[in-house]
Amino acid sequence: MKKFFAALLVLVTLVIAVPGLVNASNWTKEQEPTTCWICGGSGSCSSCGGKGYVEEYGSDEEAKCEDCNGTGNCSNCGGNGEV
Repeated sequence: MKKFFAALLVLVTLVIAVPGLVNASNWTKEQEPTTCWICGGSGSCSSCGGKGYVEEYGSDEEAKCEDCNGTGNCSNCGGNGEV
């Protein structure tokens, strides 16, 4: 009787687990990159326009852009325009 329940337990486990393992959507190719929705594909930081710095409010001074850490690259796509 113990063997029957052990076999039944294995069967139930397989019925539950196997569909997720053999699901075709898990085996699809890597998704094609899409245009970054933050920079619109330009790769430039939308806060500083790709300059890496911003003008401080009420002054002629420039400060490092915090959104891109001064790189001028879009923080979402890393500057390549695609995600």
